[in-house]
Amino acid sequence: MQKGELTPGYLMEISGGYWKTCALHAAVKLDVFTIIGDAKIPGESVALEANADARATTMLLNALVAMDLLVKTDNQFANTEIARDFLSKDSPKYLGHIIGHHHQLMGSWTRLDEGIRTGRPVRSRASRTDDSWRENFLMGMFNMDGKAAKYYFRQKYLENEEKEE
Repeated sequence: MQKGELTPGYLMEISGGYWKTCALHAAVKLDVFTIIGDAKIPGESVALEANADARATTMLLNALVAMDLLVKTDNQFANTEIARDFLSKDSPKYLGHIIGHHHQLMGSWTRLDEGIRTGRPVRSRASRTDDSWRENFLMGMFNMDGKAAKYYFRQKYLENEEKEE
């Protein structure tokens, strides 16, 4: 976006951008994309497999459709290519661990104003005995070093090159 295009809508997009983040984090934590896999299945089936509420799960799935991570046909949901390739645990390109690590950092980011006011860290140090934190961090670093990360960063580089032209 160029400076001449800055609008109140742009500010609202920034302000509400974390909603997409929260939906993605919830879907990864609930393993929605792996549950769906290569199939087309109703939201109730995803909820049952995820041990979650059917209505709330269907609302999340509809949000993921709006985010272009799922497609919906006749009340059945399917993964898009990017979701299948990067968000399903069945894929060698899985990025769920780094997304899980990002989720674990969210609490600190929501307290950024406090850290700036006090000049002190707001994040408590992760326990070395917290298996989930350690797995997400270590496997997330592996994700970032793998082919999926190289693909992501190559795409970002190409997008930036196109913007400069």
